[in-house]
Amino acid sequence: MPNYTIGADAYEKVNDIVKPYGTNAVIIGGKTALEKAEDKIKAGLTSEVKVTDTLWYGGNSTYENVDQLLANPSVQAADVLFAVGGGRVCDTVKAVSYTHLRAHETVLD
Repeated sequence: MPNYTIGADAYEKVNDIVKPYGTNAVIIGGKTALEKAEDKIKAGLTSEVKVTDTLWYGGNSTYENVDQLLANPSVQAADVLFAVGGGRVCDTVKAVSYTHLRAHETVLD
């Protein structure tokens, strides 16, 4: 389930938003967005949530880039995926998240 925050104090709220979802996070984004946001996201997190990797999304929202991200061990172990950047990044990370979550669903009879 996606969750987000905006505003001047958004980075200060990130830990409280992320914590209920898990403790291992990966930041995925465009090069410029990662450069501007990575340190701020990390600074907003406490020791309860750690960023295990920061990844470039591949430059375009394609099946190939989704597959490449899904093959990354950090993504496979992640509880939380941060999408940092514009629409193509968000579309890519949504596809990764959906596929990742579907792969870990448990079917109950």
